[in-house]
Amino acid sequence: MTTMRTLQELLNEGSMLLQAQRIDEAQVLAASLVTRFPEHAEVRLFASDVSSLRGDAVDALAHLDALPESVAAHPRIFIRKAELLIGDGRRKQALEVARNGLPLDSVNEQLLCRLARIFLDLLQLSDARDCLVAGLARLPGNLSVLYLLAVAECQLQHPEEAMGYLDAVLQKESRHSGALHLRSRLRPAMPELNHIAELRSILDASGAPADTDAATSNAERQTRALTHYAIALESEEIGDYQESAAAYLAGAREYRTMLSYSAAVELGAQADIRERVLAARLAQLDLSTSTAKPVFLVGLPGAGEPRVTRLLTRHSALAPIGEYGDFKRLMSTLVSKAAPEETSDAEACLAIDFDELGRRYLETRREAMADGQEILDSTLYQFLYMGFITAAVPGARFIHLCRDPVDHCYGLFTTLFFGAHSYSYDLDELVDYYLSYHQHMEHWKALFPDQILDVTYEDLLQDMPGQAARILEHCSLEWEDAVLDSDGPNGPEVREVEVGAWSRGGAAFETVAARLRKELAQGR
Repeated sequence: MTTMRTLQELLNEGSMLLQAQRIDEAQVLAASLVTRFPEHAEVRLFASDVSSLRGDAVDALAHLDALPESVAAHPRIFIRKAELLIGDGRRKQALEVARNGLPLDSVNEQLLCRLARIFLDLLQLSDARDCLVAGLARLPGNLSVLYLLAVAECQLQHPEEAMGYLDAVLQKESRHSGALHLRSRLRPAMPELNHIAELRSILDASGAPADTDAATSNAERQTRALTHYAIALESEEIGDYQESAAAYLAGAREYRTMLSYSAAVELGAQADIRERVLAARLAQLDLSTSTAKPVFLVGLPGAGEPRVTRLLTRHSALAPIGEYGDFKRLMSTLVSKAAPEETSDAEACLAIDFDELGRRYLETRREAMADGQEILDSTLYQFLYMGFITAAVPGARFIHLCRDPVDHCYGLFTTLFFGAHSYSYDLDELVDYYLSYHQHMEHWKALFPDQILDVTYEDLLQDMPGQAARILEHCSLEWEDAVLDSDGPNGPEVREVEVGAWSRGGAAFETVAARLRKELAQGR
């Protein structure tokens, strides 16, 4: 018993080290514990977490593979393996692990929800639903399971089923912020039937806004933020645009207090890329010899990505891999070996072995491809790295999805991204980011004019067949009638605001629209 208590104390210490981001000390402790307790599940899980935080997915998985079969069969180990495999880009293997060896009758609430999120991340929506339905039979009325079921049904495009689960959640927890927000997205509001009064009462009961009360917890901030967004969505539905604009502004202000985004750091890094990745510099590099011709969708959300993804996904010569950002992950792995720590990120990236980067990127995707197919990568934010992508895969083709700048910024500002796109919750930060994004794209188009095709949201709305033909020609793909079929892959979609919606936003949006148009006209 003494040994186990001592071990538990050491594991608790390791957990605190990880929480404090003291990774080097945690690594020393993990190595010591693995030596003393090589077959202990908690020790190997701790050591695996340390390796994962150090960016070494191979070592993280090796710790779990080292466990005896009797221990490794525990659902917690299987689920952690699947999560690590997803992080390492091996999604086919992750799915195999998640589907096999998991007796759902022995999985607790936390593990069940983690398993469901794995299936959701892998866009295996039916698997997620089946897993949760089985869990609900054992855990009737469980809030987490009910909410995830609503998310799964929403992504499966079953709004009535999703609403049933949301109603069950809200009957048990009337202030469940995620359910309130999702309900407002799913159920169109009408002047005589909406939840606006109910949502306002939740705000009244939640106390002062976050920016006036430093003691407000993140959970309370999130509740207030999501409630504001729900009010905004429903007010917009019923045509009360003044109330909608005020609620969007209040929700964004609340949500911004939860983020640690630094515009100076982010935009400085983008400027550094533009200053260093120049034609003369690229000419000095040993570029990849790959002959692959992957297709990349790039840009900011809300400019028609779901429409173009559906179009290209239906083409037989393309293998869609989703929005997983593997290129950045692989580039970061190689950067750590390529240059000293004091080197800027952009300069370090230029020291990468681009032939190896291209090979690794293509290998991670091969499991999802049939013979003769090319990759379709929909990770929009990779507009940041197009110079490095071209160095690693010279045959890459880019579809740049764009739209009227003011409409685009309005759509970004009025969308709740849940942890992503941190620049979009403050109007000034949003405009600064958009201007940097615009400069970035102009930089790449000057360097690679033949590889980038601009496709506007407005043109997609007016002439989808014509734009489909342009896109396929740019990608050197033969026309297939199937690309215009109405069905397509299910999954979450970014809110696409209608053309001209920003004009209903009032004075704050008028001001930001004027600034954006002025600075773009001046060449910023």
